[in-house]
Amino acid sequence: QYCPNAGQSAITALYCSPGFFCINGSHVPAPPDGVTGYRCVAGTYCPTGTSKVLKCPVGTYNPNTESWNITACVPCTPGKACTQPGLAAPNADCQAGFYCPKGQIVPHPAAYVCPLGMTCPTGSSSPIHCPRGFFTRIVGQTSCLKCPAGYYCNVHDLCPCGNFTAPKLCPAGYYCPPGTEIAHQYPCPVGTFSIAVGIKYKANCTKCPAGK
Repeated sequence: QYCPNAGQSAITALYCSPGFFCINGSHVPAPPDGVTGYRCVAGTYCPTGTSKVLKCPVGTYNPNTESWNITACVPCTPGKACTQPGLAAPNADCQAGFYCPKGQIVPHPAAYVCPLGMTCPTGSSSPIHCPRGFFTRIVGQTSCLKCPAGYYCNVHDLCPCGNFTAPKLCPAGYYCPPGTEIAHQYPCPVGTFSIAVGIKYKANCTKCPAGK
């Protein structure tokens, strides 16, 4: 509260203005001096009649001054983390191998480990699918591996055990060098064939025998 007049006997309903705090004998509702009170700084909020600032909780931040309601504290930006109370801006990037939807309190949220078939570089707000011809072997990756020779990695032919790309054996009649994107990308040339699956290079295709 504040006391605006000399000789006051009561301060009923004389509350410090929203967005400010009043201490040490304030005589105005919005003290600017930093001694009897001050405006609420970024990262905090000050309801009507407060004598101290209230910090925005972890997982939020507030870039504005003179805020008076906790609703001024907004969820942490996607791809970032707000790891301590009273922040004017997010203070951490999402850690590589994880992704951070809005409102995260740590840069490595256990609920958001980068899933199989995807990558999460530093600052990811959502996982990124590996492109055609690439895959990942384990979760929490920051880069994709090139599909191995003898296999293909088709982003539209996902593993039935989950929503991710996994290497699949090259079919008979085709060969699959490293990075092959689809099953029928590299047919054995005219005059050759292959009854085996998983062959790696054109040289592995067998020449048609004499008389056939």
